[in-house]
Amino acid sequence: MKKNLLTALVLVATVFTLTACGGNDDVKTVGGNAPAATASSEASATENKDADTASTVSAYSITVNGVEVAPDMKLEDVVSKLGDPVNYYEAQSCAFQGLDKIYTYSNVEITNYLKDDVDYVSTITLLDDMIKTNEGVYIGQTLADVEAAYGKDCTNDGNAYIYTQGNVTLTFILENGNVKSIVYGTNSVN
Repeated sequence: MKKNLLTALVLVATVFTLTACGGNDDVKTVGGNAPAATASSEASATENKDADTASTVSAYSITVNGVEVAPDMKLEDVVSKLGDPVNYYEAQSCAFQGLDKIYTYSNVEITNYLKDDVDYVSTITLLDDMIKTNEGVYIGQTLADVEAAYGKDCTNDGNAYIYTQGNVTLTFILENGNVKSIVYGTNSVN
């Protein structure tokens, strides 16, 4: 019940954020049916996988259902490995040409950014305490747990503790001393 409520709140907040940019004429929500990749794009993604992954996977990544996911990875590669999401949402982007795309899986939400007509992973948001970072931190733990896993070398912005490696940030939001939110993000978006 708690997981479903959190997922619903995140989705509602995202919808309001994205539709605030303008009218909602181009809004599309599809439960569990994300756009399918074409055979040629899947073959191309497979051919370029090793080169793309080696250059884009940072030290801050997360394993979701056995798939390593990190900001700046090609979104198509990630989605093709993770399979159908629980929910998919898209709307005309306020930040760039193209569509904002949100893929919601059982424990994470993945968003995109568009660069050179290719979608990349922009953020990965953990939705509940059923998924851990690769270093073992999950929602509900304390700042001491975060610091034990990641150290104290971070930027503190109020209740946000932000760790940065290259173009990737890993943000822990604390409330009443406990981790309330975990978000992987990219600084690559212009």
